[in-house]
Amino acid sequence: MNELTTDEWTAGAVEMLTDFIRDTVPGVDTRAVLQVTVGPMPRQRGQRGTGDPRAVGLCEYAVLGLKTGRQITITDTESSAVEVLAIIDHELIHAFMPVGEGHGKRFERAVRAIGLTGKATATRPGPDFKVVAREIVETLGAYPHRAVKVRRPRQGNPMHKVVCSGGCGCIVRASSKWVGTPDEPNYLTCMGCGGPATVADWGMTRDERVLVNAALDGR
Repeated sequence: MNELTTDEWTAGAVEMLTDFIRDTVPGVDTRAVLQVTVGPMPRQRGQRGTGDPRAVGLCEYAVLGLKTGRQITITDTESSAVEVLAIIDHELIHAFMPVGEGHGKRFERAVRAIGLTGKATATRPGPDFKVVAREIVETLGAYPHRAVKVRRPRQGNPMHKVVCSGGCGCIVRASSKWVGTPDEPNYLTCMGCGGPATVADWGMTRDERVLVNAALDGR
């Protein structure tokens, strides 16, 4: 048997998993028109190839110009055949469920029936599913895809919280370059009233300052 391309392997897996779902999940409608691709994950629906490293699969509804059209994207950061098959199966259940079902009770019953475990929003291949996955791999061969490594940007030194000393309520953030150090502080001026300002987070750990920055972002 000639080695399959990633697209051919994925198409074969979709066909076999669709048959498996049809035989395993009572009342499921598998007539959706599917387009399944392996690539960078969209950061939000409708975007292609923006490389979100946190997601591993996405099913989009009413695409391809059809109400029953489904666009499934599988992460290109995974190379394990069993994991990829579990991701495909999770997204196929989404594709075969009514629009709006999400990770609801009907979806959860379906993923349990096909052998996926864990939270409905982040399922993993369970022992029963691994048996099915190994049979698929025996038929299709090894997953012909090398995982893409995603470099996550390193968070720099968090900014300092600077507050007005005069009580006008102004709060800003400034880098260590501008505020100085606790032993040698720079003179700071309030951006609101022009009076003196002070650094409010000296003495905090780096992780505590990250939390302060997150709180300021959400204010």
